[in-house]
Amino acid sequence: MIMDKKDFKILVVDDEPSSVELIGDYLSTVGFQVEYALSGEEALQKSERSAYHLFIIDIYLPKMDGMELLEKLDIKSKAAEAVLITGQESLQNLRHFTFNQAFHGYPRRGHPASQG
Repeated sequence: MIMDKKDFKILVVDDEPSSVELIGDYLSTVGFQVEYALSGEEALQKSERSAYHLFIIDIYLPKMDGMELLEKLDIKSKAAEAVLITGQESLQNLRHFTFNQAFHGYPRRGHPASQG
């Protein structure tokens, strides 16, 4: 069954309000339901109140990084997908993150997707 875009709910998580706004505004413009969170803690609270189909998460969030947030969200049990983003210039800093089967790459804002 193919879901209509207007029924597809996305949570964008980034501590940079301009990034959240840019990503969210574009996705809303093309017809998706979009909500925002400026921290991992806020994202967890929102995910307890609502179900999302996709999470777009900045890897380098303060207090709780994107990987820790993913663990706490338990994406696989929610039948959701996640895309991790970063504004970091070098992907060498990502080596300490452990990618599992849920990840297919790691797009950087403003760059084509890199395959992991």
